[in-house]
Amino acid sequence: MHKLLQRQLEKARNGKADVDIDTLLKLVDGAYGEFETQRRVLAHTHNVMREEHSQLNARLSRLRDGISQMGAGFAIWDSEDRLVLCNRRLHEILSLITQVITPGVSFIELAHRTTPFVATGATNQNPGEWQAERIERHRNPRGPFEVAFTNGRHIQVWEEKTGEGGIVSLYFDITDRKQAENELRRAKEAAEGANQSKSQFLANMSHELRTPLNAVLGFSEVMLYELIGPLGNRRYRDYAKDIHNAGSHLLEIISDILDMSKIEAGHHDVDAQWIEVTRPVGSAMRLISGRAREAGLTLVRQLEPDLPSFYADPRLIKQVLLNLLSNAVKFTPRGGKVTMSASRMPCGGLLIRVTDTGIGMAAADIPLALKPFGQIELILSRKHGGVGLGLPLSKRLVELHEGTLDIASTPGEGTSVSVYFPPERVGHQQAAAG
Repeated sequence: MHKLLQRQLEKARNGKADVDIDTLLKLVDGAYGEFETQRRVLAHTHNVMREEHSQLNARLSRLRDGISQMGAGFAIWDSEDRLVLCNRRLHEILSLITQVITPGVSFIELAHRTTPFVATGATNQNPGEWQAERIERHRNPRGPFEVAFTNGRHIQVWEEKTGEGGIVSLYFDITDRKQAENELRRAKEAAEGANQSKSQFLANMSHELRTPLNAVLGFSEVMLYELIGPLGNRRYRDYAKDIHNAGSHLLEIISDILDMSKIEAGHHDVDAQWIEVTRPVGSAMRLISGRAREAGLTLVRQLEPDLPSFYADPRLIKQVLLNLLSNAVKFTPRGGKVTMSASRMPCGGLLIRVTDTGIGMAAADIPLALKPFGQIELILSRKHGGVGLGLPLSKRLVELHEGTLDIASTPGEGTSVSVYFPPERVGHQQAAAG
């Protein structure tokens, strides 16, 4: 309409035609109406575009918030392998190289900076091999993989190509899961070790219990049926002695098992009182002296003069010392020496030590010797007897008295077992006298 109006006005200006005012006014009204229609269309279009722009900004804002708040590290790389954007979580997960993670950094640079902090030993790779494999895997994604860092952190990486030839990356912190897996594996190994120890213990117990029982039953049957003549025969006295020794040995095994069970269950009572050191030492020495003579060993007692009394259960301390002496006699060859000593320590505590010149053991085997049923070598246990409870039980009984038990040993030279009692349990002579 405005073009018709423009031609009419042009003709009137050039004098080529008479101007019809009515026609001119109609043309003006028509042009104005057309202009108003276009204005309304443009205004509507502008409003629609503004609303769509606002919605787009809102969606982009929600997307940024989602990326920022997601639990995984997030990164987008362009077709030239340069970082476009990432979230705060990625900086937290890759905290060792957070200063490098900036828009525009190349992935090769990021991999180079990351390599010194990767625990490549877990993958049996050197740093160069790991870096080359990481870059190749980034450019050709093929499923998730894990990376272990020197600070103990473990991450799982998932990458995928974008439609524009770039890469989108997700980094998940799986450190807690890895720690839980390691703890579960250690618990499984401990359970398997305990089960193996139990099986070995049952095998040893079968031998240890059957041997004295066979002696008791065998010799008692000889006496019952008078197989070598009337009971007045002198050899029956020897058999009675064998029966007594076998029964005593069996009683020792059963007592050790029951005592260890009580301690493990927390039910072992300690009847402590002030006693003189000579009391349990003398009792244990007397009980072991016959066995030492039969083994051809020299038994020595070295007690410091004027030793103070100490607060302990005399029965349990006697059991500890007897166990230590029995071990020393058992593992010392004929002609050797076993020494029991006691002295006051500079700190005021009490030290009781059993030293032998026996076969000894390696330093690495000492923890095993202190483990219940943990005999060092099955061959030695068969040769010398026992179920591996003497040292562990003694250690637990000493700990019930707030003391400690330590072992020093050299293969082929002998073993020294030291029992320490703290100053709080030593030195109350007047209490002992009272």
